[in-house]
Amino acid sequence: MPSPFSANIGLIDRFKRDIEYFGLVTVGRCWNGVEQLKSSGSVFTMFVEVENDHEFQRLMSTNQNTVLFVDFNATWCGPCQAIGPHFKKVAEAFPANTFASVDIDKCKATAQSFGITAIPTFIVFIRSQKLDTLGAANPTSLHNWVEKWSKNSVMMESDVPGQYDLTGFIDATRSEVLNDEDPTAFRSLVNPNAPDVPLASDCDEQLIMNIVFSQAVKVHSIQIDGPGEEAPKHVKLFVNVPVTFDFDRAQSTEPVQALDLSESSLQALRFVKFQNVQNLQIFVENNKGGDDKTIINKLKIYGTPVNGVTNMNSFKRVSGKAGRTH
Repeated sequence: MPSPFSANIGLIDRFKRDIEYFGLVTVGRCWNGVEQLKSSGSVFTMFVEVENDHEFQRLMSTNQNTVLFVDFNATWCGPCQAIGPHFKKVAEAFPANTFASVDIDKCKATAQSFGITAIPTFIVFIRSQKLDTLGAANPTSLHNWVEKWSKNSVMMESDVPGQYDLTGFIDATRSEVLNDEDPTAFRSLVNPNAPDVPLASDCDEQLIMNIVFSQAVKVHSIQIDGPGEEAPKHVKLFVNVPVTFDFDRAQSTEPVQALDLSESSLQALRFVKFQNVQNLQIFVENNKGGDDKTIINKLKIYGTPVNGVTNMNSFKRVSGKAGRTH
């Protein structure tokens, strides 16, 4: 029977690095409820009890590769003491993540900075960014919340360092596509769980996509890819236009940024121009081969939410309505 330690060398190495950085050489302070280092089969749990504001800042700065779940509580709070043991059990069920307990009396500045006005309050962070908050919870709702965000963090993984894949923030119900051959294709592009249906133009080579986000985002870069000569070439981007452009207006209006995808389908944007994006209109002017049909089989928008994730609509892929007018 293999050693339980062999299956999780990466987790153990991460733990060693973390406690070396923290200076928490007493293993019992830093692992599994700050009580003991333990193994359960091949499962290891990273659970930190934060002693002061400085320790929390260290935790935030070093925990960049895992999801961080934080329980804000107090020793005098009855509901906190009731849910606390269940938070530790949830931590054991999701060992790839990091869990922390923060006493608001020991970490007053931290609690104030995150607007903690009631306890217990649970907050999830990814790369030091606050994504969601859970108030008073029972064991089932707490478990479901952690499970939900453990899965959603995978959806947000990005090929662009330091940026999120913003696909989950697209509101397909309010987005619109003009001159698309198949009205279901757009929602397939923005739903990783949907069948692969390429977005193809209908009457000619041009496409307009009015992409609406569920909350304001900062857009860092964009990737628009297609097969061979049918891939998009020249693209115009417009920000926060209240109505979907028609093709004449898109052709004649000065864009926020124009892209030439001849060399690379992944393009960095002028970040300062895309700081508070509610909707992004993409006008595909032509394709690489000069043909009448343009095909998009990959659309990725990378960046960050302006204010973190305010609700889970950011991760719901729902059916969108697409137009076919030209």
